[in-house]
Amino acid sequence: MLGTSGTAHAAHGNPPTERQFKGQLDLIGPFSWLDLDGRRWTEHDFTGKVLIVQQWATWCGACVAGFPEVQKLSDAVRHDSTIGFVSLNVDRDPAAITEFLLGFRKKYSFPVLFAGAQLKIKSLPYTWIVDRQGFIRDGFSAAGPDFVEQVLAAAEAVKHRLPVSTIPPAVRQEKQKQNELDGAKSQ
Repeated sequence: MLGTSGTAHAAHGNPPTERQFKGQLDLIGPFSWLDLDGRRWTEHDFTGKVLIVQQWATWCGACVAGFPEVQKLSDAVRHDSTIGFVSLNVDRDPAAITEFLLGFRKKYSFPVLFAGAQLKIKSLPYTWIVDRQGFIRDGFSAAGPDFVEQVLAAAEAVKHRLPVSTIPPAVRQEKQKQNELDGAKSQ
């Protein structure tokens, strides 16, 4: 499982350090996931945007209990052209949760993509913040009373982080090795 990060961003002009790039640094794509309406989404749908991703499952009580806050978050960024929002359902079979989704749509309008169980981050609920180049840069494993404000602040911070391409290669390679180890442990 990938961990969360509280990464600070570098001031402009300062060389990046390992501490400043403690985030996940995994690419979110490539992916191709269907939504509730049968539309296929890929990483190209979010090119140039900071992306907020809410990961959840129908059997996760904390996930379902957090839906009102997730809806507030989705509503808060709906008209912001610099931020995208989706939720990823990790149930293995979308057909098996049809009844749940019918009730869900009566209350909530945030986008749901079916990712199945193929994701590295196994913690639920989990919120990722993905930078404009498609790299996971921050994340939260729980939602509290100030969830919306925390996520919006993290997304805003990610907008101002230096691109992953500016991270020294040795730091990127070390983080990639750690992510692979973490992913192997969670399986």
